[in-house]
This record gives sequence, C-alpha cells and structure tokens, in this order.
Amino acid sequence: MNSKVEVNATSGCKVRGIVCEGELAGWCGIQLEDEKYEIAIIIDDKFWGLGKQVFQDMMCWAKELNHDDVYINFLHTRPDYKFLKKISKSVSEIELFGSKFTSYQLTVK
Repeated sequence: MNSKVEVNATSGCKVRGIVCEGELAGWCGIQLEDEKYEIAIIIDDKFWGLGKQVFQDMMCWAKELNHDDVYINFLHTRPDYKFLKKISKSVSEIELFGSKFTSYQLTVK
C-alpha cells in the first residue's frame, strides 16, 4: 500500500482503489515503469466486468495528465486482446521482472 501511495505522489501518476457496491474490487493506476507510463488494472475475479469502464476512465486520466502514450502489459500467457490490438499504436513482446509480457502502446486522445 505504501509503495502505491508513493506512486500516486509521483508526477504523471495516479493510483486509486476500485470500489463496487461498497466492496473493494481491486485497484488501478497509471504508473511509471521503465521510463514509460503504464496502465495497471488489478480486479478481483468476481468483478472482471468492471474492467472496460475502469480502462475508459484511466484513458481519461491519461489525457488529463497530458500523456501522449500509455502502455498496458499482459503476461504472455494471456490471450490476445483484439480490441487493444485494433486501437494500439504498436504491440510488442517485452520482459519485465523476469517474465515475458505482451505490451500494447496506446495513443492518448
């Protein structure tokens, strides 16, 4: 928790809890990772339907924070996200924390 409070205090970043019907459903944030702004969305399985709205809200945050691009990274074992491929500026394989990820570069509009 303390590390996310520090991230939230960093220029260009924003971290928030996700609450649904009074219950903590997860957290989300725009955080700086390897000199790039990354979108992170962590939602408990029973709330996965919230992801699309959270993503849309975070893209609004990215615009408010004046980012040109943001990235969203998924562990390489996750299936491809066709809607992300469609709206991405680029898609690439990267390594973070010793694991392979598919990275989607998104232009902030």
